[in-house]
Amino acid sequence: MIHIVLTLFFYLLMLLPVSAETDKKMLGEWWEKSSLTYDIPADALLIHLTGTTEFNNFSGNVDGYSFDLEGRFALRMGRFTNTAAIAYSGLDINGEAVGQVSLEKYLFNDGIKFDILTWLYAETGLILFRDESGFIDYRTTCYGGFGIDLLDMFSVNTASHTLSVFGAYGHESEEYTVSFDDADFPVIYFSQRWNWQINERMILREDFQYLSDTNADKNRWNFRVLMEFPVTKHIAFQIAHESDCQSDPLPAVKGRDDKQTVAIKFTYPN
Repeated sequence: MIHIVLTLFFYLLMLLPVSAETDKKMLGEWWEKSSLTYDIPADALLIHLTGTTEFNNFSGNVDGYSFDLEGRFALRMGRFTNTAAIAYSGLDINGEAVGQVSLEKYLFNDGIKFDILTWLYAETGLILFRDESGFIDYRTTCYGGFGIDLLDMFSVNTASHTLSVFGAYGHESEEYTVSFDDADFPVIYFSQRWNWQINERMILREDFQYLSDTNADKNRWNFRVLMEFPVTKHIAFQIAHESDCQSDPLPAVKGRDDKQTVAIKFTYPN
C-alpha cells in the first residue's frame, strides 16, 4: 500500500508546473545514474519514455516465436526517481506441456528510488507477473532494499560505464493455472546492471537478477546481454540473448528457458 501511494504521488508531480528549465541533452542517461552527480535545480522534473517492439525466438519449455511490446517510464524530481515498465508477449509456440497453442505473458514492474549518496540509494518496488506457458496465473513480488553504484563508490571517473548492484528483502505470492497449492513466502532479491557506451553508435547492456525463497531451498535467476545500435536520437536497433532459470520448477516445467531477440526501441526525449 505504501508503494502504491508513493507511486501515485510521483505521477501527480507530472501535473505540476516546473519552475526551472534543464538541458536534458547534457545529462545523458540520467535515469541510470544518481541524481546527486548532476548540478540541476532541485525542483526540475525529468521525464524519459521508451517503447520497444520485439521479435523473439524461444527454446526450453516452449519452442516458438513471440511478438512483444514494452513501455518504460522514468520520472525524477530531486533525489526521488520513479521507474515503471509494462510488457506484453503473445507467444505462438509448441511446448511439451501445452502442445501447439497461443499463449500470453504480462509484466508490470514499478520501483521508487531515493538517492542517499552519489553511490548509495534505497529502493522499494512492486512486480506483477503472469505467464500462461509456465502455469503462473498471478505472481506478486514486493521488495525493499539498498543499491550501490560501484564506479561512483570507488571514484572511478568514466562517463562511458555505469555499474550497479542491488540487494533487497521482500515477499512473493504465486497463484497457478493448474491444480497446485498457492505459494506465499519471503524472498531475498539481488540484481546487477552494467552499461557500456562503446561509441556513439554502439551500447552494451548487461543485467543479472537473482531471487531466493528463504523458507525453502529454491531460487530462480535471469541473465540478459544486449547490444544497442542507435540509428537516430529517437530510434535504436537491438539484439539480445536472455536466459531464465529456476531450481525447483513445477512438474512438467523445465528449469531453463532461453530466447533470442531483435527489437526496435523508440525513445522520447532523447
